[in-house]
Amino acid sequence: MQDNVGDETDWLIEDLDTAQPQAHSQPWRVLVVDDEPDVHAVTRLALLNVSYKGKAVEILSAYTGAEGIDMLRQHPDVALVLLDVMMETVDAGLQMAKRVREELRND
Repeated sequence: MQDNVGDETDWLIEDLDTAQPQAHSQPWRVLVVDDEPDVHAVTRLALLNVSYKGKAVEILSAYTGAEGIDMLRQHPDVALVLLDVMMETVDAGLQMAKRVREELRND
């Protein structure tokens, strides 16, 4: 068995063991963009009570690519986007990713 001290792959385990969410800090915002309500529900359940580096996780939801762009405009501090490729069209997610890079200048 290998010793994982300092192993970068165990960041979540280390975070869950040692860090408590700080009530005064802004949460990490995660935007879920998917046309299936169940995906939003399962993601919320999976990330319930998760914190990273002492900050809680807040889930934002959008059900179309256009809603996703609007949410990113309203919340430019989104840390992570979980994006479905096929929503209202077969390439809606890819088109949203393109718009995020080109219109919002967010790589």
